[in-house]
Amino acid sequence: MTVHATQGAFWSVWRIVATLGQGGSGDVLLAERSDGMRAAIKRYSASTTADERLREVRNLCLAAMLGIAPRLLACDADAILMEYVPLPTSTPLVERSRRLLAALNILHNRGYIHRDVKPENVIGDRLVDFGAFVDTFRDRDVEPVGTPGYAAPEAYQGTISPLLDAYGAGWTIAVWGGATPPTIGVWGPAALPVGHDPHLGALVAALTNPDPSQRMGCGAALASLTPQWITLPSGVHVRRDLVTAQEWSDVLPSAPFRAVGGIAVDLHPNDVRRFLTAIGARLPTVAEWRAIAQGADILPAPRTLDVALRIAPVSDLGAVHTCGVFWQPTQDGYLVGGTPYTSANRIPDPQRADPMIALRVVRDP
Repeated sequence: MTVHATQGAFWSVWRIVATLGQGGSGDVLLAERSDGMRAAIKRYSASTTADERLREVRNLCLAAMLGIAPRLLACDADAILMEYVPLPTSTPLVERSRRLLAALNILHNRGYIHRDVKPENVIGDRLVDFGAFVDTFRDRDVEPVGTPGYAAPEAYQGTISPLLDAYGAGWTIAVWGGATPPTIGVWGPAALPVGHDPHLGALVAALTNPDPSQRMGCGAALASLTPQWITLPSGVHVRRDLVTAQEWSDVLPSAPFRAVGGIAVDLHPNDVRRFLTAIGARLPTVAEWRAIAQGADILPAPRTLDVALRIAPVSDLGAVHTCGVFWQPTQDGYLVGGTPYTSANRIPDPQRADPMIALRVVRDP
């Protein structure tokens, strides 16, 4: 029998096939259309006010723009329709965990906190249910919220901190791994059942430490689960992170540079040559930059470099936008900030700082 999500001609074409999650503000349902398209529907409970529903729609749209929430497809006063992007059932627990922590880290880097992280509020690698979402730069007086068991102890004292999400994420990972869901009044640390990666088990315990001063944050846990190097389709290895100021000064203590958000910038070409030789790496080619921009799983740069150091898709003109400059392919090389580079000599004028301002390095297999 067809069960409609809500009233109206638009909603009547959707058939509910499963329940994805349940919460205080409503249920999240998996729906299917006659053409086979699937979507997630959140149907609000009667106790959820109009202001609460509007606020959640606003927060969902914001999170979707960051790529960590499903895109909003339609909504009315009683329900919202979202895209449904499930992860393959074969996705390893470590990878599911890394994607959850990456999504939360993106939120936290921009000053936002979800405050209700639990298995029911994660669909695929996207977060849902933004009713408790707060902007730490704007929201000052907010009510303590959270799902009992998944909410950190300090949540009930009105604490607003990214560590609230770390606690919920730790318990979510534990439950994904087969642990018994947490109960009211029983605080972490959580334990993964025997048979899982011991390193992941240690991270879960650190994320769910009931003492926030001892709890691991999502960023640190993500870094611990994230390989430093990514293999491109060509077999070349590209490093996820930009060269830091500390790395630069350790290799070339006397070489001038500027530190922005912990990243070494304004580097002189001759010094870049020396640095690359010392670490056994090189700069990416145009083809490699395209592969990075189009598909490589590169983590977001630190928040302070979001504008200046960002990888975006290759444009219609074939230019790759990265590190705040244009990489434009030419016949014998490419342009960086208007300066011609060739395969033989990728670093031009040795008397001035390199216009790419920061380094992302690759290594040949």
